[in-house]
Amino acid sequence: MSGAPGRTGDPQGDATMTRKHVSYLATVLVLLAGLPALAGGHATPASRCARLADAGRWKEARRTCRAEAEQGDPVAQYRLGLMYAEGRGVEKDPARAYRWIRRAADRGLADALFRLGVMYARGEGTPRSGAAAADRFYRAGLAYLADGRRDEALRCVEEIRRAVRNGDLDVPNDFLAGRLLSRLYPAEEKPGRQEKAGGKARKHH
Repeated sequence: MSGAPGRTGDPQGDATMTRKHVSYLATVLVLLAGLPALAGGHATPASRCARLADAGRWKEARRTCRAEAEQGDPVAQYRLGLMYAEGRGVEKDPARAYRWIRRAADRGLADALFRLGVMYARGEGTPRSGAAAADRFYRAGLAYLADGRRDEALRCVEEIRRAVRNGDLDVPNDFLAGRLLSRLYPAEEKPGRQEKAGGKARKHH
């Protein structure tokens, strides 16, 4: 009769296989044990920065956000920029606020793009520019849509329109508001064509 499953009949072979199984199981257990840390057991640098800022622990937030911002983290760059814009934990400095927020915006962070649009519209830390403001609001709207944040995207449309209504600003790209709206409501872009198509279909019956 054959031996039990998994047995080779060779004691040394069986011992070798057992050691391999034990080693494999140990590796699996180590990997499983590390999953919570990867999934959130240990905060990422950006989340530490955000949590400290949200808690109003500005002294710690300043150190953490600056360190991570200098390493290229866009969320930390944005949060550090907000601290300089609002004078929280640091001396208020619109120019530094603009530089850090622009770095985060250049990485495609939606909130940073929106805030940068506000800064261009108001001339905070940078010369006023209606065209630059509209462009950043438009790009922020696209980023918000990609994140499923439609309300924020609609707010970007309103900000473009606000800049257009501002008599002190020249907004040559005001068409971006309409373009963004077409992204928000694609099904309503050409209702006339849909009605005509439906009428033709009925005539064939």
